[in-house]
Amino acid sequence: LRLAATAYGLEIKEMKTEGRTLSTVDLEYLNVGWWQEGKHAVVVVSSIKPDVIVSRLAANKDARLTVSPLFKKLTGFKEFETSARAFLHVEALARMAGLLSKDIRQAISAVGFDSLKAITLHSGFENEAERGLLEIHYNGERKGLLAMTNSKPFKLGDVPTLPHDVISWSMTTFDAAATYDALLKGAETLTAMFAPNQAAQIKELIKEADQRLGIDIRKDLLGALGDRLVQYSSPGEGAFTLSQTIAFKVKDGSRLLDTIDQAAKGIAGLANAKIVIKKRKYRDVDLHEV
Repeated sequence: LRLAATAYGLEIKEMKTEGRTLSTVDLEYLNVGWWQEGKHAVVVVSSIKPDVIVSRLAANKDARLTVSPLFKKLTGFKEFETSARAFLHVEALARMAGLLSKDIRQAISAVGFDSLKAITLHSGFENEAERGLLEIHYNGERKGLLAMTNSKPFKLGDVPTLPHDVISWSMTTFDAAATYDALLKGAETLTAMFAPNQAAQIKELIKEADQRLGIDIRKDLLGALGDRLVQYSSPGEGAFTLSQTIAFKVKDGSRLLDTIDQAAKGIAGLANAKIVIKKRKYRDVDLHEV
C-alpha cells in the first residue's frame, strides 16, 4: 500500500492511536488507513477518519461484525463445503455515496442500485467438483442494470455435449439483447443527467455503427442469440489460450450466419481490406470461415 500510494504521489501520514501505529492517506472524499491488529493486517476505506475508526474499535462499544445479519447468513451456510465466503453490503455503500451529492443519488437510482441490498458469495467444493454460489439480494423491481439479472434457471441436463477432453467449462444464462438494452438505457439516462448536450450522440453513434457494418446490431445480431452461454477449454482444440471456446444458444441460426457474414464484410470495408468468406459442411453443420 505504501508503494502504491508513493507511486501515485499521495502523502502518507503516520500517527499513534490507541497503542497502534496507523498509516493514512487522505483522498478528499475518502480516507484510507492501515495498521496491525494482533496477528492481522487491517485496511479500511471510509468517509470516517481512520483514527476515529481505531478509537471506536478500541472502545469496544459498537456492534461487532458477528451480529450482522449478512455475516450470520454466511456463517450459517451449510449447502456445501466452502473455502471462501464474502458479502458486500451494497445498500450501505449506496447510502454513503448518496450523501456526497444529489446528482450521485439520482445516478444510483437511474442504474437501479437503490433497490440493491447486498451481494453474497460462497466458494468451495462438492465431492470432486469446485462449486460457487453468488447471490444478489434486492428489494422490489429489477430496474436499470439489475434488469440484466432477469434469467431463467437451467439444469445440468440442459448443458450441451462437450468434448471428451474438456478440462474446465461453465454455463450461464446470458441474454445479450436484454443486456444491450439495459446498458444502453443506463448510458442514455446518465448522459442525460450529467451531459445533456451529448445525449443525442449516443443514438447517432449506434446508427452510424449499424450503417458501417450493414446490419442492425440489436435486431439482426443480438436478437438472433438465445439466452444461454457456454464456455469450455479443450486441449484438443488448441494449446494454451487457443483451447478456449465460447458457444451461444441461437434462435435463428441461418439469420445469424448471414448477419455475421455481412458484419465481417463491413469491418473489412472500414479497413479498406478484402475478405473471402468460405462456406462448407462438416458433419452436417454449415461452417463459415474468413
